Amino acid sequence: MEQTTEFNKGEQRPVVPQETSTEPIESKPWGFWATIGFSAIIGAAYLLAAAAVMLAFFVAAGLRDPNFDEVAYGKTLPYNGLYISLSIIAYTPVVVGLVFLFAYLRKKMPLQEYLNLYKPKVSDVFLWSSIVILLGVCYDTITDLSGTSIVPEYMIQAYKTAHFLPLLWFAVVIAAPMSEEFFFRGFLLKGLEYSKIGVVWGIVITSFLWAILHTQYNIFQAASIFIGGLFLGWARITTRSIYVPVIMHLIINLVATIECALAVSRM
Repeated sequence: MEQTTEFNKGEQRPVVPQETSTEPIESKPWGFWATIGFSAIIGAAYLLAAAAVMLAFFVAAGLRDPNFDEVAYGKTLPYNGLYISLSIIAYTPVVVGLVFLFAYLRKKMPLQEYLNLYKPKVSDVFLWSSIVILLGVCYDTITDLSGTSIVPEYMIQAYKTAHFLPLLWFAVVIAAPMSEEFFFRGFLLKGLEYSKIGVVWGIVITSFLWAILHTQYNIFQAASIFIGGLFLGWARITTRSIYVPVIMHLIINLVATIECALAVSRM
């Protein structure tokens, strides 16, 4: 190391520059409780966005018919395809925006690494897309052998009441996978896997919470969603790209919507 000198009243003194630390700074996301807290805020924002759309539907229905039955209307609204479409489109930018905001605010980990915004390998996309298609075939086969309709009644009613089908297709096939994957397999899973819970339980917990979100389905259908979530989570971990589970989710919803359209066309 070179020494520099400075002169003070005729005296020469060596000035040794201070060394800077070369130890790498540990890169990690928000801790467990911060992740839970921010996730609760995201969940609350999601509910508020959906509630705003619901309120708009109630107001519009009341203006059309001042004597309409609020209780009866409230029971049918969750099956209304137009409400479902607008609700998803309303909460998707809110959820994704907050996910990016909270991840960005964590300066100890770059945003790209936090949300795994890495371009996936073609081989990974092909492999995991094939796996999710195979899972869908297995689910449809088991459902058909059990004598149950492959397409839930909920989806049939939603498709019939969509009013503008392109909007429903966009909401279900594009918007929903984006918001759900960036939150569950992106922000939430990242925080859990770095905590004492670890990767395996992080995948299990996020899959369980994701299945609970789909309250419109029965136990068997919710169980299949949970199993699908396990594969989505593992795909994100092994490929290190959030885009792989997004594509997988997109395929799941696309196939389900095509099956629903075919079922409605045969009625």
